[in-house]
Amino acid sequence: MAVNRLPGNFRRAPGTLKELQRLALPLTHNVAVQEIGIVKKRGLHPVQAGYDVAHRAIINPFGRDYTVIYGAWGGDTANPLLSTDATTLVGIDKKQLSANRLEEALVEWGRYENRSKFSDAKEMRIMKSYRYGHYFWLEGFITSDFPRLVIMDLKMLGVRRSSIRITTSGKSYSDDGYIDIDFRWAYPGGPLRDRKIRIFKADLIVPDSYPPALAALIARGFDVYFQKSAMECIDDLQNYLPWVIKGARKCILISPTPGSLPSEPVNKSVARSLEKARYIRFGHINPAYAGLFRQYSADPSAVIEYNWLVELWVKMGAGRATRNKPA
Repeated sequence: MAVNRLPGNFRRAPGTLKELQRLALPLTHNVAVQEIGIVKKRGLHPVQAGYDVAHRAIINPFGRDYTVIYGAWGGDTANPLLSTDATTLVGIDKKQLSANRLEEALVEWGRYENRSKFSDAKEMRIMKSYRYGHYFWLEGFITSDFPRLVIMDLKMLGVRRSSIRITTSGKSYSDDGYIDIDFRWAYPGGPLRDRKIRIFKADLIVPDSYPPALAALIARGFDVYFQKSAMECIDDLQNYLPWVIKGARKCILISPTPGSLPSEPVNKSVARSLEKARYIRFGHINPAYAGLFRQYSADPSAVIEYNWLVELWVKMGAGRATRNKPA
């Protein structure tokens, strides 16, 4: 659906492949994509990074304090930060993540010293190469090296190790607590800012099982809901979509059903629910970037839309961002 006018501080990004090509990657929306740390380190493909930056130009062009919930997180910090410039990223994932192992990964900081517990350097290079070519961490890698991937993402983004602080809530993380990772990071071209990742262990598709702290955070509201390449969750979207619709103040950025083309909505029933809740599908940059992903791919025939495609649904009446960091 074409949108001529957006609410609040949302801005239109260039909407055709010709317009995007005129930006001549690596310069996209005044951001030198090729100079982004994680792109230079070949942890994120430049076109994926440019696609993310294009969304930030619409969602949060002025870099306001946003709280973003990432369903089925999987350790992916780069895509949501580049897409939204979030100051607080809330990651929901059903896989166990240990604060102690995060600390160990932080101490190693890429040196891979403790091979008895973690994969060796060669295997980590394979993981990074997969992420570069497919735009997300493979589930098997998350299962075997979840803490390492979390820290690796921060390192590749250019976060200084000395700025990272890992803490846990007073309750058990495996029960109803959470892990906080506080750090400082500058959006490309912007100033250093304090950021937070708050991690909850929960099954996204079963809202009744959410830890009380997560349920309370959702009830207070948040700015953006983000979900990328969560294949095992998309078929059960109807189970958790109601709280997403109710809680998101600004917009929803979500992968569609596997096999969908950029011109197709998430699915018809979800689209009807979103439209009924006064969300407008704002997906005009997707078809343009589809061409760019193929153009810059080593094997255009192997490009799978689901690996990178996200739909932007903007909530009508969304005004300026509010400061709503978790306590």
